[in-house]
Amino acid sequence: VTVGLIIDSSSSMRAKLAEVIAATMKFASSSHPDDELFVIRFNDDARHAVPDRRFLLASDRGALESAMTALVPEGRTALYDALGTYLDGADSLDGRKVMVMYTDGGDTRSALSMSETPRKNPSEDPYRSWSRPSASTLPPCSVAESR
Repeated sequence: VTVGLIIDSSSSMRAKLAEVIAATMKFASSSHPDDELFVIRFNDDARHAVPDRRFLLASDRGALESAMTALVPEGRTALYDALGTYLDGADSLDGRKVMVMYTDGGDTRSALSMSETPRKNPSEDPYRSWSRPSASTLPPCSVAESR
């Protein structure tokens, strides 16, 4: 399994970032050691949190913790750019893919609009579908699976 961890590191996450780091580490600890973690952080832009590696194994908690604790909560929220970065990268990966996004709000900064994020028609790719529940129905930590 490849898990895309999409982490909001905008200034509004300052008070929540320690909780997000703890949840991310707990998630990795409960994952299979060979699961691949693809970590993207976003604020004014979207970037890989571990730029020198394509992904981390869930068992590489030291590298994950280093990447997470290096996050600086600043700027606005480029949520759609982060989603686009994840989808672009996930397209090149084989196997089952899952996305987990930690965020506290909507997009306030992206170059992309929601309609411009890379998507495929589910009829062209039966293994890929996305649901977008309303914010009022989301629990504090939500998981969307690409299938």
